[in-house]
Amino acid sequence: MARLHVLEHYRGFKIPETTDYDKFREWMSNVLSHPSVKSTLQPKEKIIQAYERYANCTVRNNWYKNVFPAGSDSDEDWTEY
Repeated sequence: MARLHVLEHYRGFKIPETTDYDKFREWMSNVLSHPSVKSTLQPKEKIIQAYERYANCTVRNNWYKNVFPAGSDSDEDWTEY
């Protein structure tokens, strides 16, 4: 649920404000207000910052090196996906 902030921040996605999603919003509110969630939930800004490299396709880790070995098309612009 907290990651919905990431979708909104980087992709402009929001849960629609229609009655079709009332039950979802109620469920999400209940989950986010639960003591075990509240005590472990990171601030919205910290979550957004943690996902920045992924959202902007700038992550470079071991997985990336295995999937896109040197000399491959690793410079392809993945931001359009």
